[in-house]
Amino acid sequence: MGEAARFCFSLPGATETVDHDGADYHKDEPPVAARQAEVAQDYLKRAARIDELNGHPPGSDGQVVDALKRHNGDRVLVFVMGAFAEMSEDVSCICGIIAHDLARTDVSYYNGDAKRTKGMYRQRTQKAWEHTAHRG
Repeated sequence: MGEAARFCFSLPGATETVDHDGADYHKDEPPVAARQAEVAQDYLKRAARIDELNGHPPGSDGQVVDALKRHNGDRVLVFVMGAFAEMSEDVSCICGIIAHDLARTDVSYYNGDAKRTKGMYRQRTQKAWEHTAHRG
């Protein structure tokens, strides 16, 4: 082990050496991705608990779990922003869903190009969220 991975702390009355290989500092996935997976599992656990409290047998999907999974192919979308305004991949999916719905309504009234209208709403929504995240 190199000297860069060995830390020595001297406190009055005690000396402690901590060996660290740096694994915590070089994770493959960003923190928002890990938090996204954790929150999605928590949502499913809580939804299953609500289904059980409403009389649905444990171990199978009840009404609340079905409602959570319905819109994205059995995957729960969660909105996660990090400390430095980074956003999880699900934020982009949610933004696309919102833009699609807004474009559908807009095109029904104004007969515009659906693809361009969806892009416009996607850009507006994402920019608003980014500005909000940076302001904190």
